[in-house]
Amino acid sequence: MTARTVEAECLDPHSMLNLSHKPIELPSGNSVVLASAELSAGLLPPDATAWLRAAPDNTTHGTSRHEAEGGE
Repeated sequence: MTARTVEAECLDPHSMLNLSHKPIELPSGNSVVLASAELSAGLLPPDATAWLRAAPDNTTHGTSRHEAEGGE
């Protein structure tokens, strides 16, 4: 994630906001529930938000991403 993107994933579904001037790739293992703009080749366009749902085997059910990746 860059300084110009915002990703909130406290609960599933979560959202990703692209504040940059370039399309960005959405995180793998997620399906798009809703997007504020049309995606092109799976990329989120500039100044757009996508609401994502993790695949069933990709959810952490209340565990932070840091904890899920082995952090404390």
